Amino acid sequence: MSAKEFVQSFIAQPLLASTSNLAEIVRVIYERLAHQHTDSYTVTYSVDQFLFLSGFLVTYLFLKTAETHAVGLKTWFLFYFHRIWRLTPPYMLGMHLCVCSTRSLASALTCDSM
Repeated sequence: MSAKEFVQSFIAQPLLASTSNLAEIVRVIYERLAHQHTDSYTVTYSVDQFLFLSGFLVTYLFLKTAETHAVGLKTWFLFYFHRIWRLTPPYMLGMHLCVCSTRSLASALTCDSM
């Protein structure tokens, strides 16, 4: 059974038969698909692993910089400035995409012509 057939037979068909509200259909499909295979222990463990490894990476990069420069207020300032300068553009792009997609989805769901 393909993914399309699965969605049609187990999710979409019963919903279309029971309601004509598009927003309700999208909400139920999201709840059924998004939370289908989520194990809270695995998710928590993965987040902990990511933070642990990223902490090691950041510490390594700082210690590598500290070997060549004297550690002082200027070094700390440049370290954090570089991280902010490097991470802010992708973060802002992600926020922009989320806001734009949320607005377009909300306007599509509240459209009265459907």
